[in-house]
Amino acid sequence: MREVVLRNMSCLVNITAEWMSGNRTQDIQWNVTSNTNVIYHTVTLENPVLFSEVGVQAEWGTLYYAMTSVSDKGPSVFVSLI
Repeated sequence: MREVVLRNMSCLVNITAEWMSGNRTQDIQWNVTSNTNVIYHTVTLENPVLFSEVGVQAEWGTLYYAMTSVSDKGPSVFVSLI
């Protein structure tokens, strides 16, 4: 058996508008903010309806997604989470 050690790894995460609304015609606002240590995304509905839902999905709220900023050094292994 051969052991493989991953030293550098990148991960692709697919966040789509379907995460935000059961109404597939609803538009979203996507913002990205970064500094030297952190990059984060905020996603909101363009026309939220407070305390309402479509197809058991809330029609209001904000999705936050954040990660540490790092520089790319060397080859990476890409993993798709589906």
